[in-house]
Amino acid sequence: MRSPPRATLAAAALLPLVLAACAATQVTLTDGGKAVRVGASLADAKGCDPIGRIAAYSTNTRQDIEQQRTMNAQNRAAELGANLVVPGQATLMTIGGREFDAFRCPL
Repeated sequence: MRSPPRATLAAAALLPLVLAACAATQVTLTDGGKAVRVGASLADAKGCDPIGRIAAYSTNTRQDIEQQRTMNAQNRAAELGANLVVPGQATLMTIGGREFDAFRCPL
């Protein structure tokens, strides 16, 4: 009886590691991200200074994809000094992302 090819054995050995890595990629809010509000529309940004546009992506996990995108945007906005994000049109949805506009609003 022939032994399985080495490549097959290597792939079988790596499979549990790959699956574990995928399961561990859930997004969590940073402390800064927790302070970033999510607006429903650009009207929520009245009186705020625009900071920029953020492209937020999701990974393929069990966590809700839209929630992941929003949390990624909140975390990135906090890094930029913004305290409000507003989801933009779903122009990047086909590749797993969404654009958010980031703003710094008076407290």
